[in-house]
Amino acid sequence: MANRICYIIEVKDGDQFDTKKASGEHATLHSFSTDIANVIAYSTKIYLCAFNARTTDEIYHGLKGKFGKDQLLTGKQLCDLFKIDFDEINRIRSNDHQSNLDYFINAELEIPAIKNMVVKRLKS
Repeated sequence: MANRICYIIEVKDGDQFDTKKASGEHATLHSFSTDIANVIAYSTKIYLCAFNARTTDEIYHGLKGKFGKDQLLTGKQLCDLFKIDFDEINRIRSNDHQSNLDYFINAELEIPAIKNMVVKRLKS
């Protein structure tokens, strides 16, 4: 039988870390891995991916060592692991920025109190 691996990965968009939550995130990933180990015919590997981090050392130090270095991935490494074009993912995400901003602004302006504040500021 070929080496079959189930990757259990929590992907974080940014590169800023909440070290208070890191131990709990690690425990949750490990617990999930243990829970499914007996029901699937795969070995499991857990990772935390900080998609926008440049290096795993940056992630490791940002998380104050709550995850082992071998349990960390950058976005580039994640894409390499699954043979996904990292640059294409970033191009798509970049194209979404303006439409996301437009959606956010329109939703905020539907709130009368916020709309009134914006109108007052624009008039002054």
